[in-house]
Amino acid sequence: MIMKLNIEGKSIWQIGSGDSSRDYSNVFLDFGVALVGPGDPGDGRNPETENYYKANPDIKNWGKILSQVKKGNWIVLRSGQRIIKAVGEVTSDYDYSEIFRDTDGWDLQHFVKVDWYLPKKEISFDKSVLVRSTLTGCYNKLVLERIKSEEFEKHPAIADLKKLIVPKEITIDDISQSLIDFGVRIQDAENIASTIERIIKLTNWYHQKDPYVLEHEIRTFLVVPLLISLGWSEQKLKIEYNKIDVAVFKKPFEGKYKTDPQIIIETKRFHDGLSFTDEQAKQYSKDYPTCKMLITTNGFRYKIFEKQNDKFIETAYLFLSKLREHHFLNPKIGGAVKALLKMSNFN
Repeated sequence: MIMKLNIEGKSIWQIGSGDSSRDYSNVFLDFGVALVGPGDPGDGRNPETENYYKANPDIKNWGKILSQVKKGNWIVLRSGQRIIKAVGEVTSDYDYSEIFRDTDGWDLQHFVKVDWYLPKKEISFDKSVLVRSTLTGCYNKLVLERIKSEEFEKHPAIADLKKLIVPKEITIDDISQSLIDFGVRIQDAENIASTIERIIKLTNWYHQKDPYVLEHEIRTFLVVPLLISLGWSEQKLKIEYNKIDVAVFKKPFEGKYKTDPQIIIETKRFHDGLSFTDEQAKQYSKDYPTCKMLITTNGFRYKIFEKQNDKFIETAYLFLSKLREHHFLNPKIGGAVKALLKMSNFN
């Protein structure tokens, strides 16, 4: 049903839908929520966390900030400072869920429930009128008048938060045993496990000492070692192949630069999201028609897309630092063991 929104006299907030490397708007809309993070430490309601924020004044307590958004308030979902993607009525006070612990690489456990409404036509502005802040009040008269004048249609949530179960965390030993049970040689399974442990240690060092580690260093020191442990030889790997960050070939590469890789890997920086846009997937599908798998990674998180009926579908997700049985928001997307097997040369 097409309608105009009655926001007169209501408290209005605005929230970001992500950044240039990640877009959370689909999660917001599909689950009927507004999210902020990071979620740790604590949930914003535990008094024990207050000492942490007092000791770290530059770190915002997003749970406490979001708790100011109340049921009956309205919230504007923005993209950048010029586009409104949706407007919603808040239907619950602040809450917290571990389900949103790993949302495209970010902790976003703080949430309120929202009934979202989509504009019938894009709401965009010629200048920056929305504030570049994760969550803040919305007071710009131009924005408010535009919302009142536009027509909207309610967007029903299509995912039920109550039905989701936080995926079980598994250990390195669990990984090793699962690979052995699948038929991977014991020494190979042990090598994969020890490689993951080394990658985690190096990742932690980068986070502490060199958080802006460069993308080519991530490829060299984090991604390639994992691939080699998974059974891919150096002869089957090419770095920066025809603008592809890492190309994996079925047979040893012999200088044939028109050969389609079996796996295409796009590497990102630590602070980048792992969104893999439809346009990228379509382009790769066209340029490399026999490519079977696309992977995006920042060196410790991996999103795996497999080709199904000429489309790339996400089938597995791997977070090396916190290994899980399946994806947080979609249990149909496999977790650590499935991801490692799909990435490997052991099948």
